Amino acid sequence: MGNVRDPRAVESAVDGQDAIFWTIGARARESTAHLCSEGAKNVLWAMGTFGVKRLVCESALGVGDSRGSGPFTTFLRIIRRTEILDKEWQENRIRASSIDWVIVRPTILTNGPATGTYRVGTVLSVGWVPHVSRADVADFMLRQLDDVTYLRRTVGITG
Repeated sequence: MGNVRDPRAVESAVDGQDAIFWTIGARARESTAHLCSEGAKNVLWAMGTFGVKRLVCESALGVGDSRGSGPFTTFLRIIRRTEILDKEWQENRIRASSIDWVIVRPTILTNGPATGTYRVGTVLSVGWVPHVSRADVADFMLRQLDDVTYLRRTVGITG
């Protein structure tokens, strides 16, 4: 286990990898300040150091240009303002990098089984309580290792 805020821990985790899957998210407000944006800075630095070219990053629907995706995203931006801003800074760091990246923005994550029936899109309209299983998000993210459809793009995902 490592700490994304510790450059040496990140360096150790990235060294020897072919790709990086970023699924870092905060749970408690006290420990969340800049967690994603600082962690992304360290991960991008380590990727550059070791020549790792592909990053698949899980962000959140409601971040950046997905803020108008429906009532859910408006509500989310109000109650999770600090976390959303941190993820926006994270995404900006990733976009400014020279690596091959895909940013995935899921709706509400559930612990349900993989269904294989999820919707994705660079513009994704959702209702009040959209959800998707972590297993379906993982399936989509794994597919991004070889798929170039969403390379250097941001894509929403919901069930």
